[in-house]
Amino acid sequence: MNYATVRLGKDSVSDITDLVNAHAGAQSESYSIKTRCKQFPPDVDAGDLAFVWLGSDNGKGQKTPWVQGFRAIARFAHIERVESRDEDTEFELSVDYIFNESINRVDFLREAPTGYYWCCNIPIIGVDDRANQTVRAVESGALTNVGALMYCFAQCQPGLREEVPGVYPELLDTLAYVPPNPRSHNDDTGTALAQQQPEPLPASTPHQAIFFGAPGTGKSFDLQSKANKYFSSLDQDQRPRTLRVAFHPEYSIHQFVGTYRPVVSQLDQISYAFVPGPFARILTSALNSPDEDYLLVIEEINRANPPAVFGELFQLLDRSSNGASEYPTSIGEDFQQYLQTRLSTAGMNTLKQLVANASSSTLSTIENDTIDQIILPNNLYMWATMNSADQGVFPLDTAFKRRWEFIFKDINSGEENCNWNTQRRHINSLLLNEVNANEDKLIGAFFIKTEATSKWGNEGLLPSFKEEFHKVIMYLFDDAARYYRKSIFNTELVGQVPTLSEIIESWNVNNFAIFVGLRNIEPDKTSE
Repeated sequence: MNYATVRLGKDSVSDITDLVNAHAGAQSESYSIKTRCKQFPPDVDAGDLAFVWLGSDNGKGQKTPWVQGFRAIARFAHIERVESRDEDTEFELSVDYIFNESINRVDFLREAPTGYYWCCNIPIIGVDDRANQTVRAVESGALTNVGALMYCFAQCQPGLREEVPGVYPELLDTLAYVPPNPRSHNDDTGTALAQQQPEPLPASTPHQAIFFGAPGTGKSFDLQSKANKYFSSLDQDQRPRTLRVAFHPEYSIHQFVGTYRPVVSQLDQISYAFVPGPFARILTSALNSPDEDYLLVIEEINRANPPAVFGELFQLLDRSSNGASEYPTSIGEDFQQYLQTRLSTAGMNTLKQLVANASSSTLSTIENDTIDQIILPNNLYMWATMNSADQGVFPLDTAFKRRWEFIFKDINSGEENCNWNTQRRHINSLLLNEVNANEDKLIGAFFIKTEATSKWGNEGLLPSFKEEFHKVIMYLFDDAARYYRKSIFNTELVGQVPTLSEIIESWNVNNFAIFVGLRNIEPDKTSE
């Protein structure tokens, strides 16, 4: 089997128009294109496959009424060969698969940059390609991997993986291609490498969990460690199985789910399109790949107003015993249209079956081309971090909290790796006994980065540690001990009513002696 690229131009305007207006996807009847060209490749025969590019109709670099790019996959049905390569060779293409939109190198770079690396020498789409012959063979060699090309197409064209093998069975193996990382791969043909698979999720793994505790207790670290353990690999489309978002006071449901925004098209025209948020993106991935697990990580979930951010999705947080949402919820028309274009046939069927199961109805009662409700599948997990001690956070109401499992991080978690642990525990005892602070105001072992406290100079604390410790002083001064500074700081060294700069200046000279009950000593060296 050989492959070629075919560029349609000014002699095929009517065929280009028909392709642009045709129904996308697998064709019920083959569409025939007849054209001609000089210098037809001798290695391309009838039966070989072609990737059809919509080119220019003017040859002057001017814009065309259509977006230029790959638009179809076809088979050479007939080739009328001539003796001289300088004579016109007439040929016929049988088109059986058409893309939703034209796909060019900009799309490849946006949707599948790693895949594009391994096919960036293929004619037309190549980085340095300047030739404009109508038909060019895809020759085996460096960075001309057809599997990588099909991978890029699949990233840009929803449903391609499911539909193309039924039309072109010979492409089945190429669709299994996984592009390796170019930085760690010496073979310039891009032969795929096996991925290291994550550990299987334990049956007791919560679908929705909030890691909470005092500042510096390692909430994000613990969450990320579990994410790396169970969700580390890429999915079949080479997309990460973990998405991360950080909530903030201005964060809204439109950012979380998605909304219509102005976008610039390939023709430099401004239009409006639905721009998906992290929830829409990971839900689509989970529905398209029901055999793989996905994780949405929400950092600082209570820095925004969670019930407002989740909106009507709040109902989805009720999970049944099988892990899927117990109740479906309706979605807006913009989200409906996005899902209809992004879900594969298998993903669409998965969603409809889940909705039918939750609604105690049958698939026959759900219109085949309509998606007006969604549900969380049992392969979609949501884990978050929360620090209730921070200023300006939103309280979580009982209805929201009961839908999550809470994983508490103890104030002394990881203290074996804290090189100033004796001093940390002493400061915490001052907060508890002298300030009457709540436990969530105490200081965790990871409040200061470990790498800043792992080595000490011959003359005491390293400057890097002293600078890093400014975070602790600021936290005590502005927050945890704001109204009880004399109970924490040694007034003989910092003054009766010290400013923050005066305390820091005293710290640079006296280090831990600025705290009540501590003296000028080096931190513990238990981990060295």
